[in-house]
Amino acid sequence: MVVRQSDGPLDPALLRRATADVTRRHDILRISVRTAGSDAVLNVHTDLEPDVRVADLIGCPQAEQDAYVSGLVSGERRRAYRRAEPPLWSAHLVRLSPVRYLLILGVCHLLLTDGRPTCCSRRCFGAYAARSGGPCCRPCQWTCRW
Repeated sequence: MVVRQSDGPLDPALLRRATADVTRRHDILRISVRTAGSDAVLNVHTDLEPDVRVADLIGCPQAEQDAYVSGLVSGERRRAYRRAEPPLWSAHLVRLSPVRYLLILGVCHLLLTDGRPTCCSRRCFGAYAARSGGPCCRPCQWTCRW
């Protein structure tokens, strides 16, 4: 699980397209695993559009925002991915103010090559910057309070 904070304006539709770019480039983000007898069979899907869920919490009190994010993070930590149903990861963009966003990525353990899912969030923001013609915002920082 990765929670990244973005301090600056961000276009959710552009982030969705950037996430789709990253998904198309990296086979590991398009896999599913099924069993055939006692063997595991890895499938790499060609057409897989990622679902970046967006929640707009502008105008909600801070306590309500915190409760929403805490519940989302808690749910993603407990999430049981169905290995035969791609994608084996999830993305949520939470808008807290006009210039403050959280990108929450949940990742099935099968996708972790080095034990950390951080490269996906960096690549999504990198693809966003490439599509927008500049940085998406000030540098993102780790958000650990959740």
